[in-house]
Amino acid sequence: MNKITNREELISWARQVNLMSMTNHSLVCNLQDVFAHSNPTLLKDLFFDLPANDKHLVIFSVQKCMGSETFLDFIDGYIKRKGQQWINNESEDINEEWQKIMGAKEALRKEKKEYEYKIDGLNRKNDLLARANNDYYRTITKLSKENITLRAKLEEMEAELKKQHAFESHIKELLKAA
Repeated sequence: MNKITNREELISWARQVNLMSMTNHSLVCNLQDVFAHSNPTLLKDLFFDLPANDKHLVIFSVQKCMGSETFLDFIDGYIKRKGQQWINNESEDINEEWQKIMGAKEALRKEKKEYEYKIDGLNRKNDLLARANNDYYRTITKLSKENITLRAKLEEMEAELKKQHAFESHIKELLKAA
């Protein structure tokens, strides 16, 4: 095995490192060469998809065989990728929520506009009714004044009629007496 190219090879490499003695320098160098000649991005991708138990084995093996700097670089790549995955998942959730909120906001805006149209229509009808009411009030006031004037004239005419009736009755009596 010259380099690690798949998940099984990565786990096999980690098991070999776990079983080796650090005193066997040729085996340590060989395992270090296999890891070093492998594609770092591929190793991180393979590691990312491992189950938890295998991840622990690989982490221990990288630290044991490759040293702290390589171990930290390896873990840093995993942490960044896991963080990006969480960010992407949260972004999707946030985007879904945002879309729901914006959809609800748009529905409310449309509903508000409909109510505004209805209110405007009712306000126009109310204005027309108020004008009509004012016109009726003016007409009633005018007719009431005319009614008062006509009653006064009627009372004058009745008084005049009574006077004429009294005068006529007086003349009839004078004619009868003569």
